[in-house]
Amino acid sequence: MGTSQSRTSSEGSSSKTIDRLKRYSRADLKSPLKAAFGRHKGGAGENGTSDGATTTSDYETPIYEAKPQQHPQQTPLPQTASMPATVPCQISFSSFCSLAPRQYRTGKTLGSGTYAIVKEAIHVETGKYFACKVINKRLMEGREHMVRNEIAVLKRVSSGHRNIVTLHDYFETAHNLYLCFDLCTGGELFDRICAKGNYYEADAASLIRTIFIAVRYIHDSGIVHRDLKPENLLFRTPAEEADIMIADFGLSRIMEEEKLNQLTEICGTPGYMAPEIFKKTGHGKPVDVWAMGVITYFLLAGYTPFDRDNQQQEMEAIIAGDYKFEPEEYWQNVSETAKDFVRTCLTVDPLKRPTAAEALQHKWLADDKPHFVPDPTREDGGPADLLPNVKKAFNAKQLWRKATSTIKAVNRMALLAHADTGIAQMRENLDKYKEESRRENLETVDITYQAGTVHKDSSTKDSEDLSNKMARIYFCFVSQLTINRAYKLPGRRRYGSIPGSPPKRNEVNIVEVGPRDGLQNEKGAIIPVDVKIDLINRLARAGVTNVEAGSFVSPKWVPQMAGTPDVLKGIDRLPNVHYAVLVPNQKGLEDLLALLEQNPASPPLTDEVSVFTGATDAFSKANTNCTVAESLERLRVVTRTALDRGLRVRGYVSVVIVCPFSGRVDYRRVREVAKELIDMGCYEVSLGDTVGQGRPHDIAEMLEEVKKDIPVSKLAFHDTYGTAVANIFAALEHGVRTFDSSVGGLGGCPYSPGATGNVATEDVLYALQESKYHVVGSSYGGGTIDLEKISDIGWWISERLGRENISRVSRAIRARRKREEEKRLKSKL
Repeated sequence: MGTSQSRTSSEGSSSKTIDRLKRYSRADLKSPLKAAFGRHKGGAGENGTSDGATTTSDYETPIYEAKPQQHPQQTPLPQTASMPATVPCQISFSSFCSLAPRQYRTGKTLGSGTYAIVKEAIHVETGKYFACKVINKRLMEGREHMVRNEIAVLKRVSSGHRNIVTLHDYFETAHNLYLCFDLCTGGELFDRICAKGNYYEADAASLIRTIFIAVRYIHDSGIVHRDLKPENLLFRTPAEEADIMIADFGLSRIMEEEKLNQLTEICGTPGYMAPEIFKKTGHGKPVDVWAMGVITYFLLAGYTPFDRDNQQQEMEAIIAGDYKFEPEEYWQNVSETAKDFVRTCLTVDPLKRPTAAEALQHKWLADDKPHFVPDPTREDGGPADLLPNVKKAFNAKQLWRKATSTIKAVNRMALLAHADTGIAQMRENLDKYKEESRRENLETVDITYQAGTVHKDSSTKDSEDLSNKMARIYFCFVSQLTINRAYKLPGRRRYGSIPGSPPKRNEVNIVEVGPRDGLQNEKGAIIPVDVKIDLINRLARAGVTNVEAGSFVSPKWVPQMAGTPDVLKGIDRLPNVHYAVLVPNQKGLEDLLALLEQNPASPPLTDEVSVFTGATDAFSKANTNCTVAESLERLRVVTRTALDRGLRVRGYVSVVIVCPFSGRVDYRRVREVAKELIDMGCYEVSLGDTVGQGRPHDIAEMLEEVKKDIPVSKLAFHDTYGTAVANIFAALEHGVRTFDSSVGGLGGCPYSPGATGNVATEDVLYALQESKYHVVGSSYGGGTIDLEKISDIGWWISERLGRENISRVSRAIRARRKREEEKRLKSKL
């Protein structure tokens, strides 16, 4: 992220901050603080919304170190006081963090992004100015993984290079998080060029050389930027020899192990995105070299090589590498050496594209003598001035964009007139919370945490101090999210999508676990792959939107999960249905990633993985042959890699009430383990009463404890037979809205003696019928999950397996149908 801000920038309009047309990112808005921040018009850096560049992700997505290393969660964190089960919004955060003296005053607003604003700030003691990004905490709930990714990148690049913006400090109030970055007052790259009296090819080469050196540093630090473009290249000061700075690390990812860590999410600004991003064949550091090729083309001609009438044509041109050095009038004064450099960077095959270090060896950048085309009007044979043509081309494109944007605006207004009211409400909330952030006056509010005084010489900062501060920012940020729950962003969504309206309070999500958790404990012959495929297809066509499709676990230990790759390749992937798979360890994830790479598809074979651990060491040792702490350490690596590849990650905690090996479970331990999973990036954690011994009052007590640290919107519940339906209603009363169930009551855990099977999906659906709760489903189930179809599926799979259908509702439905059929036959007599 490394936010920087230009003081010369103007405040971005609210319509541009929400514009989805020109920016993509599946890593859910993909970066910790970035997706929430966006960019602003006029060049600022890390955060204002640049025209034609909005995020539709999640990004996302994704996301952390590619191999085990020191991680923000591993830094010792301050202990907090115990929080009450229900946390009222008026509780001051000062009960957790002591108040700190004010060290900053904020001034004018420099820009506005989708989720944040950027203000000018002055450090009271030193008088230094900074660009201060202000994030309203209520808009960031559910995006903790975005914070962590940004932190990981900032820890590596801050103060490490003179041409990269630096995070200097941070502090927070009860409602906002403030981050202080370099204030770049020299303006954007292209604005600076246009303001010059003349501009030669050697000037372009010098700029590109400087930027490429910084890119090489970024790559050597194990980071890919993924959003290099002129708007993210700023000058530190207005001085003639001012440093040019790379800003905006919001879409950046850490990926040292290129071979095992190829990214697949679509993200970036379309005109600068490499072909492999659109192809979703896996991308890495070469995408930055491609972007540098586009930037070079732009700096030499004033327009980008793949400009087309619409985005579809632009994407097709990029994939084909279809560009020319035309019209001739704009290229007649550019040397063939420069054109060759552009061709080299714009090599379609990323394996043949040069690295940043190799690009710096190209003779256009490496030769001492500058390359140029002589100006025939100059007697000294000096270089031709590129500025007239560059400005002419740029202005022509601007006029064309202005005309077409008017047409697009009219069309968008017509669409918005019929848009879902939830989207309108989302935008209203965004504007409201951003306005709250803008109005906050640091002289009248308490600073609930202050990292410390900004170093007078930031270049001498100790890297370990910054690491500790970054860990602290994550701790305070997540803790505060637990308090401010007035605005809950939806938890069940694809990484990379712009958040929709807040979830309706009484909507219930069902995760169908029958094909994985249900079948894994079946005895006897191995269930054929075609039966598993048929089961999953039937469930999806009954309206189920979340299905556990299988597990990448050794068949030696769980024989019934053999053939999961064939299952994923064979199912009919319906739109808006998630087909999750369990990956118990890094080996399982690597097998899945290899499968996805070998079988590219749209939609992909799967977009979600599940990871699991237990609440007790005894269970964990029986299940995975390691302690809970060791299990969590392994899962950190798995989760980081999965998120980095654009996959959603769901967590499971088993034996949250009773452990078959050690008895009653300490609910504080459940809370701690669940929080670890949330902190490492799981969008949701399912709490499982694995052996089915919990009763409603047990569930209530357990949830009271867990809710102290985790927003209830991020919890799901998994129960097994017995009092499962009653327990589900107890969980509903505590705000839980996602439940795991299994068609026909299939289930049981092979490593948990006494696990009697999962609660039947039919029983849950029937229990919720005609209640205040609505079960969410796809159009195949009429907007819900079709109980009659699910009942038929339960009987079908039970008969195929030669087992009893333990769903009481299914048995009742069958009995009812039998009576109706007998009555019908009698009526014919």
